[in-house]
Amino acid sequence: MKALCFLLDSAAPHRTAKAMLGGEWHCRRASAPRRFRRYYLDSLDWRLLKGARSLVANEMDGGFQLRLIDLRSNEVLVDAHAMHRPVFVPWPPSAALSAALSPLLGRRALVSHIQLTVTRHALSVHDSQGRALARLVLDLSEASRTDGDAARGRDRRLCMTPLAGHGKQHSALINTLSQQGQPVQGEVAPVAGLVTTLGIDAARFNAKPELLHHAKARADIAVKRLLGFFLSVIEAHREAVIADVDSDCLHDLRVAARRSRSLLRQARHVLPARRTEQARTFFTRLGQATNRQRDLDVMLLNFDLYRARLPVPARGRLDILYAWIVEQRRLALEDSTAFLRSADCARFMVDWRAYLATPPPRRSVLVRAAWSVERLAAARIWKAYKRVLAEGAAIDESSPPQALHELRKRCKTLRYLIECFASLYPAGKIERALKILKRLQDILGEYQDLHAHVLLLCEARALMDARGLLSPELNAAIGRITRALTAQADKHRSRFGGRFAIFGDAKWRRLFRQLFKS
Repeated sequence: MKALCFLLDSAAPHRTAKAMLGGEWHCRRASAPRRFRRYYLDSLDWRLLKGARSLVANEMDGGFQLRLIDLRSNEVLVDAHAMHRPVFVPWPPSAALSAALSPLLGRRALVSHIQLTVTRHALSVHDSQGRALARLVLDLSEASRTDGDAARGRDRRLCMTPLAGHGKQHSALINTLSQQGQPVQGEVAPVAGLVTTLGIDAARFNAKPELLHHAKARADIAVKRLLGFFLSVIEAHREAVIADVDSDCLHDLRVAARRSRSLLRQARHVLPARRTEQARTFFTRLGQATNRQRDLDVMLLNFDLYRARLPVPARGRLDILYAWIVEQRRLALEDSTAFLRSADCARFMVDWRAYLATPPPRRSVLVRAAWSVERLAAARIWKAYKRVLAEGAAIDESSPPQALHELRKRCKTLRYLIECFASLYPAGKIERALKILKRLQDILGEYQDLHAHVLLLCEARALMDARGLLSPELNAAIGRITRALTAQADKHRSRFGGRFAIFGDAKWRRLFRQLFKS
């Protein structure tokens, strides 16, 4: 029979299971109390919680008992055991757990946001004739955050598993225990409640702007709010990059810097030129300081792509290349960390935060500062859209790869602007506009990424050769990979014309005109 879990009032004085049952039932200890650690695992940006999932890891018996719980149905989706706590998927010890987590997590690492110290009491309930009616498990937990914050919380629950053949007694037992807490069928993961109790900001690592704008709000106020959001993203991910949680932390930080730089470029005559130039210079430096690490991250994330371009017997030749990339990435992380920990970086963030928090003057000498945000957004998005159309139409078979790279950057600017001001427009139409833009970005991104891989591999080959690390076998393997990637890039290039023709079709032009042409 399925277990029932009774969630007990954590603020009420503690009562033993025997006291809860009263004199009608006999309660016996089944084993000595156990103490163990329980962790609630999720990505930094709480992707599992947003997907109504919770991954619980109980550290006991020299390993980890893992349970993935559906928070809507309160059912255990996957039950697994491992010697070590999982960090990334795919995760060899449990193919089922990997399959369930991958769609939600992608490449994000699993981290422990909440840790509990659990004292578990295992008991059995008997009737007056000594017959066993049910098993009880009383968990008394003290919860804490794992980020050093002093906040504390409690979780108390009593789980009852009825034993077959005692239907009437079970109903009476359930009635008695229901006076102590609301019964819930199956496993319970109170992660959402603990997030609130412990004061955790579950939106802290959200990287996508979802600010609501009032259409008639002043442009300078709206731009400052957006820049403040991007600064919060950088601040949140800064320590995560230094701690090397996962490669997407650096990616999100760099995207927030690029969004800031792009918005500042579009905010001419909205914010003071001196301020915007200082900020753009800093964000450019941040990008330059982290470029090398990001390039190496990309190589490691796609290393299976390289191996797949070789016959199975030859794939082992790449082991020395992999080790070299790992070592170079370690050195690049040191450089990124040095910049992010530098006094210049800390000084800029404090100064930039203070400036963004300062209300703009009521009357600004800047010609666009007092524009409505609706007017600014429409003007800048429409201009960015026309630039994409013009540059895309100028690309033909003889255009150099750089032309497609520049168009890709124009598409990014357009997308950033649409996402920044999306709340000003009908959600359905914005979704359609972003969807067709993303299709164009996908073909440009695939082409550019393949070219980037070729350049990175050629650079690695040259550096390894200069240090005497390039064997003839490895040289031949890298040559074969780069030729295969170049051929694949050429195929994507050949598809560009058709994809751009769809983006520039009359019906999509009408949609963009309806949305953004003032």
